[in-house]
Amino acid sequence: MPRSTLGSVPLALSIGCLCFGSAGPACGEAETQDLTANELTLQTGESVRYELAWSWEGAEEGTFHTDLGFEVTLEAAYVASVSAVLVPCADDAEEETSWVEWLAPKTARADHGYEWDDSLVFAPVVENAFDTETRELGVGLASGHTYCELHWSSAAVSAISDDGFAMQSAVYVRGSYTSPSGVVRAFEADTTLGAGALRELDVTSFAEASLRGVDGAGVGAVVLLTRYPARAFDGEDLDALSDEEVAYAFVRGLCASAEPRAVGL
Repeated sequence: MPRSTLGSVPLALSIGCLCFGSAGPACGEAETQDLTANELTLQTGESVRYELAWSWEGAEEGTFHTDLGFEVTLEAAYVASVSAVLVPCADDAEEETSWVEWLAPKTARADHGYEWDDSLVFAPVVENAFDTETRELGVGLASGHTYCELHWSSAAVSAISDDGFAMQSAVYVRGSYTSPSGVVRAFEADTTLGAGALRELDVTSFAEASLRGVDGAGVGAVVLLTRYPARAFDGEDLDALSDEEVAYAFVRGLCASAEPRAVGL
């Protein structure tokens, strides 16, 4: 039966059924299809393309309010993205048997990179948070695991952004805020402290595309990671932070609110 190909291995989904004529369970049987499950299963060698995006939801022209009542205006924000990797579900990772894999850590933490999967892409790039055009970070290969999470990391780099900003840190921010008490403060800072995001995958769109039989949906996946600057300072008492701590709070907050979503190619 003809199908779109990318590589030589077909996709295996653990979240629903595919329409192959009369074979298998009938499509449309909602009770057999969990479209909200966070498990993404790809065959060994299938492609995983990571894309980076920014959403200014909750902000207007760079101005937003935090959950603690600070009115923040960002004038510039640059972040160094260095890597992305899919993280196997805990139960799936524990099935490894080789002594090398046995010695490797079986869980990932947000503050440490997870480098034990073939889907890892290491491709440092400086992003302008005001550039809302989606960009590709790189393409990795699936290892055959079932994946439940994405690990994304930011770290200090020496590089230049597409618009010519020279970066020597992990994050740079410039702006101002008005505190709930009415105090106005301007800030401009960077930090070499990096941060990592360990976030649960949303595979609903991927499952729905595959079940509809969209051309190309059955070969590999795109993982779109969206960051939300307007959520980055939630929970932070900005009055209590130095400028450098404001910069670190920004990248840490981006990690805490980032949303990775898997979609079909």
